[in-house]
Amino acid sequence: MGTKITVKLTLLSLGLLFLMTSCPDSCLDISYNFEVTSYFTPEIDSISLGDTLYLISEFPTDLEDVLTSSLIDYSNAKTIGGILGVSELIPNDSKTPTGAVSQFKYIAINGKIFNDKTVPSPEVFQQLSYEETSSTYRLKIGLIPTKKGVYFLTNGDALSRGRKESNCESASFSMQVSNQDQNLYLLEDFLGLPADENNQRLGYCFRVVD
Repeated sequence: MGTKITVKLTLLSLGLLFLMTSCPDSCLDISYNFEVTSYFTPEIDSISLGDTLYLISEFPTDLEDVLTSSLIDYSNAKTIGGILGVSELIPNDSKTPTGAVSQFKYIAINGKIFNDKTVPSPEVFQQLSYEETSSTYRLKIGLIPTKKGVYFLTNGDALSRGRKESNCESASFSMQVSNQDQNLYLLEDFLGLPADENNQRLGYCFRVVD
């Protein structure tokens, strides 16, 4: 069941990314493949109502392409966009997380976070956009819970439709959540199964208490 959930989230993420970045069909082939990281802070398994949990991701504009090992100057990107899945782990027979986008307030400190209700599953996914400053791409988003519960966040892989000087170019950004403790025992308790590889790579869990 955990694998099915991850596959659904991955497929929806990819579809939303292509819609968000408006790549024409002829430009969907990936030109570059990069690896980047993000983390959530504070790194604790419980926060209180009204507290702020931050999602932070930063990486340089000069990046090594995973396939060729070439250093690429990927500055001046048109868009680098990602997906944040926001779900509540409410016990149910199907062992399926429930969309919980509306149970948080969001603060964009670096980059943007927004919800496009014209794309699939807006109750599950927020869309993210990085900003470029001083040879660095930055994203810093605050999440403020408005309801108690157990939550599962997935910071998905990102995509770019190219640099501004390029007519047709795209890049993928394989994400790794770098927290030492992602509190995935909460997801495993919910599923009754170990967290799969993608949940370990992209996921983060926490409780919201009084």
